[in-house]
Amino acid sequence: MVLESLRPKSEKMLEPIAAKFIKANPNTLTIISLILAFLAGFMIYLSIDILLIFASISIFLSGFLDVLDGKVARMRHMESKEGDFLDHVVDRYSDILIIGGIALSRYSNGPIAATALVAVLMASYMGTQSQAVGIGRDYRGILSRADRIAILTFLPLFQFIFLVLNVEMPSVGGYTYSLTDYVMLWFVIAGFWTAIYRGITTWKALKS
Repeated sequence: MVLESLRPKSEKMLEPIAAKFIKANPNTLTIISLILAFLAGFMIYLSIDILLIFASISIFLSGFLDVLDGKVARMRHMESKEGDFLDHVVDRYSDILIIGGIALSRYSNGPIAATALVAVLMASYMGTQSQAVGIGRDYRGILSRADRIAILTFLPLFQFIFLVLNVEMPSVGGYTYSLTDYVMLWFVIAGFWTAIYRGITTWKALKS
């Protein structure tokens, strides 16, 4: 929600960068962002600490291209339903690949991360379903895609730093949760809250 409010300003800031990619096909940029998401999730899954740094870089580049493809499409007047469809599909697969990689890694509690993935997918579904019923895409809530991509970009890097510095997280109920666990717990809470909030606001809009 916080980063989504900056969308108008970021659009202007992206113009000079998008201009350098003006000859690129927007759909190609979308596919490359998916490949980078796969690489990030795979590197996290491998649980080789040093790869966490490269996973952070991959997530950043994936998120950046995900924003850039739409900007390039608008600048080239190539906006289409096919491109919008591809973008939404790739967004969801990127979520699955990155958070799925976290769930299968040694850095997180698998069930917590898996629940976080469900929460994220439900939040996204509610946003697109609002658009499907004619209300318009709903970006509201405390865990928008922009917010979670920003968090996921820094998470592997900080997890690596915590491991190198041997930083111990608070123990709860005799179990010591990692930094990644706490972020996934936030995704669970914020994701389901966002999904419910979007569902309620869409329902009210339909009733009115």
